[in-house]
Amino acid sequence: MKFGPITTGIVSDGLVFNMDAGNRSSYIPNATTSYNTINLSQSGSFVNDPTYVSPPTSASCWDFDGVDDCINCGDMEMDGWTGLAVEAWYKAGEDTATQRRIVSKDQKGTEGAWILWKAGDAQLWWQTHDGSWKYAKYLSYSEDLDWHHVVGTLLDGTSTLYLDGVSVASVGSVGALDDADNEEVVIGADSDINSPEDEWLGQIANVKIYNRGLSATEVLHNYNAIKNRFQ
Repeated sequence: MKFGPITTGIVSDGLVFNMDAGNRSSYIPNATTSYNTINLSQSGSFVNDPTYVSPPTSASCWDFDGVDDCINCGDMEMDGWTGLAVEAWYKAGEDTATQRRIVSKDQKGTEGAWILWKAGDAQLWWQTHDGSWKYAKYLSYSEDLDWHHVVGTLLDGTSTLYLDGVSVASVGSVGALDDADNEEVVIGADSDINSPEDEWLGQIANVKIYNRGLSATEVLHNYNAIKNRFQ
């Protein structure tokens, strides 16, 4: 597994996707393609013009304009998965839009698998589809324009949303994921890349996907492993 020095120390068990602007095994500055370090045959193609922001201005990240930028990472088969974790570091831009996708595998109006997103400046949602949508909503969220670590995880039938290593919302009785439509994994928008919606405004640095749920201890471990990069 080619994590690279900037992500050394993260939980590796079950990690199937690791795409990071600060990991030179994943991304070379100013390129228009990034790679999944766990499977280098899987790449993320830049749609329109997300830009790279280097240190010390930022923490090695991609900047999205909130209009039409995203990164299309291709399809990831998840039929029958009973566990999942999706993780990202993000910094929101200042705006009043009602919806912004951080990372998703869903097209509007179809049965997708999951969405990690910001609903306005007062809600953060993690939702999964097991035949119907199940929502873990953090309704006391308040955007402060700082870097944050967010994780949505499905473990033992419970879907939980974490922010900066702390559980902030959960929902139970979640079954195996429904992945009937085989949508792409997209960073910074919904999965309809021909006509993307809910585009992210701000920065995203690192997205990880696990084929199992992460425990609270593991989520906190990943947060602590690289948080100094974002301070």
